[in-house]
Amino acid sequence: MWDPLQALLHFNIQPAAPKIPAADLERLHQVKAFLREHYLQADLSLAMLCRKFGLNEFKLKKGFKQLFHCTVFSYVQELKMRTARQLLVAGKMNVNEIADHLNYSSPNHFSTAFRNMYGYPPRALRAFTFNFFAPAPKQSRPE
Repeated sequence: MWDPLQALLHFNIQPAAPKIPAADLERLHQVKAFLREHYLQADLSLAMLCRKFGLNEFKLKKGFKQLFHCTVFSYVQELKMRTARQLLVAGKMNVNEIADHLNYSSPNHFSTAFRNMYGYPPRALRAFTFNFFAPAPKQSRPE
């Protein structure tokens, strides 16, 4: 006897994701564009985004994940970590200043988030960048 569930499992067919209404789709793209510009805003929250873009929390969270394959929080986290990496490589701010700039409650929280994202602490990237791009010491030639 033919079993539709077994057929789906056998052929590794995923059920189609529910369609997102066009109005919600537009709002979700607006949310993403807003986050790209305002991810450092201290009062950023799901409730604020819902009010601003006319979505309920369920539609925002589920729609964002379905459309962009990540949560709202993980998208903001990724933007912050990219910025942190750029600032570390530029060498104009130390780790404490970067943590403050990115609105982390403490440098330890920032360092943990950075390590979870990249697999090494921010100080390691800063030290590597400093050593790699530092001018080589002049060597004296024997005369």
